[in-house]
Amino acid sequence: MGRQGALWRPAAFDPVTRTWVPRESPGAVPVPELEGVLVGDESSLRWAADDFGHVVHRRPRAVLRAGGVADMTAIVAFAGATGLDVVARGAGHSVYGQAQAAGGIVIDMAGLDLVGDVCAERVTAQAGALWSEVVDATLACGCTPAVLTDYLSTSVGGTLAVGGVGGTSHRYGLQVDGVEELCVVTGAGRLVTCSPEQNRRLFDAVRAGLGQCGVIISATVKVVPAPARARRYRLYYHDLATFSQISGSS
Repeated sequence: MGRQGALWRPAAFDPVTRTWVPRESPGAVPVPELEGVLVGDESSLRWAADDFGHVVHRRPRAVLRAGGVADMTAIVAFAGATGLDVVARGAGHSVYGQAQAAGGIVIDMAGLDLVGDVCAERVTAQAGALWSEVVDATLACGCTPAVLTDYLSTSVGGTLAVGGVGGTSHRYGLQVDGVEELCVVTGAGRLVTCSPEQNRRLFDAVRAGLGQCGVIISATVKVVPAPARARRYRLYYHDLATFSQISGSS
């Protein structure tokens, strides 16, 4: 997110004075008040310039350790006003720099990790929560999200931003198909609730939208009853011909 064609782009973040010093302006732009912290130390910048693929490395100018939802609206609005690129990063399992922001701000979503109360039909979780944490909460109530990724240490917001494929997708679709409601920060820095009944265009744009139409803050997803036990079969085939014959007759 953020405007690519801004009139000027900030040249540096000064963590001491908490200002951005623009290239083409004699003044400095103050950073909004935040519950969390905006940091520019070498360790944080190196962390934000890497991802699961370890192929692309785009170095930001600062990392926001978000302390609350208000930080999200403030920093996205600030980025829009100053022409900075801003991107949300969950567990960092993106590849090819999708959760990187060259010269911009990377938002560490780890601080937004609350999992709300579970009912028989749905659960609400913040975008920085891991799916493993959501599963822990739902299994305690005898239910589970309908679709889960094979690796549960990905974030809720991260997989919903790309769609989310799991072992039960043949039955329930993608993870985004089980979303009932989203809280989203738009590019203008507004916190908006969207669903099939409310702000439908935003709802459809954000789900599997790669973070280009808004930052997911929290999601309400459907749950289904979780069986107490499950049986798993592991079938081995020593050649393709045997596998093709059996799978073709099934």
